[in-house]
Amino acid sequence: KRNEELEAVQLQLQSEKKSLQHRVKELEEALEKLKTQMDEVKSQAEEAAKLAADSSKMIVETESLKSMSQSLEDKNTQIEQVQAELSSLKSASAEQQEELQKAESRYQQL
Repeated sequence: KRNEELEAVQLQLQSEKKSLQHRVKELEEALEKLKTQMDEVKSQAEEAAKLAADSSKMIVETESLKSMSQSLEDKNTQIEQVQAELSSLKSASAEQQEELQKAESRYQQL
């Protein structure tokens, strides 16, 4: 009778052992899945960080480009002013040259 009780206990322990081993295997598989998911999330987070860095870099470059564009417009305005002044000076010089020639011509006639 004692043997039968021990065999029953042994069978019960073996059953519990199998059940626990199965549960351990399930938990290990779940852990692996979670690790894989965590790696994917890390990868996505790194990619998002790169995109954010690229985006902020693009914003800085856009602002720099706007600044350069404004500077270019200012330079163009200055060039136009200098060209207008040069044109005015050329015109004045041509008038003075004409007056000088007229004065020389009158002097020659004297």
